[in-house]
Amino acid sequence: KNATGSSWLGALFDGTQESLKSVQSLMAHKVPDEEAIERVRAFAANYATIASASASKQHAAVRTQADMASDLRQLAPALDMLSQSETELSLPLTHMAAALDRVKELHLARVQAEHVCGLSALLAFNTGMATALNEVLANRDAALLQYQKAAAALDASTKERQRWQEAEHSGAPSPRSGVLGKLDELMYDPQKGSKVEVRVKEADAELSAAKERWEAISTSIHTEVDRFHRQTNADFSRGLREHVLEQLEFEQAQQREWEQLLDIVERVETVPGTAASFRPSSS
Repeated sequence: KNATGSSWLGALFDGTQESLKSVQSLMAHKVPDEEAIERVRAFAANYATIASASASKQHAAVRTQADMASDLRQLAPALDMLSQSETELSLPLTHMAAALDRVKELHLARVQAEHVCGLSALLAFNTGMATALNEVLANRDAALLQYQKAAAALDASTKERQRWQEAEHSGAPSPRSGVLGKLDELMYDPQKGSKVEVRVKEADAELSAAKERWEAISTSIHTEVDRFHRQTNADFSRGLREHVLEQLEFEQAQQREWEQLLDIVERVETVPGTAASFRPSSS
């Protein structure tokens, strides 16, 4: 038994010291880029909150526009019915009902466009981008936790091996008699040294794999953040310009409807004490 222990001690001692130094070095140093990561984490959380709130407010504005379209859908038929009772104003009221129906369609078109490619869609997309960035940070945290667990497992396995080596080096205790002696014989495992070494090697391999994954994710975070800034800047630059142009087109289309209606309404003649009459256009 002692001979076996001595041979294992000589073969494993160098590995023990190397593993211990590796783990101690890991525990002694602060996680790289931790301050930079915390800044990214704060930015991502704040950005996600602001983007989500902006998207919510824009959705509320779009709902208001949809409600206006719904009101116009009811107002246009009401004016059309009124034109049937007010014969002198029948033509302008009919024109107004038709104009309001077209304005309603303009509002509905804007509502539909907002959900597909408008400012609402842009804000929703960037909220998703911020969520994705937070998921990358969560993956980094999970990888770091696994790395730390693997380091702790290697530390525990290394210490177990060291205790076994020290026990083998100090020599076997005097055999005990009786039941205790029988128990010692049953508990004795001549393969314990090799089993301990296997556990150390497995723990070391797991640590290496966990370290590689954590470092890969940590490195990619900075790339993801740079890509996030470039893409959001490009998206907002293009999206805001398109939104402004679409709003201008929408407002101009409404203005054309109201101007055409004004031309009709201005031809309504009224004389105090008499019913209103309609003056045909000179054209």
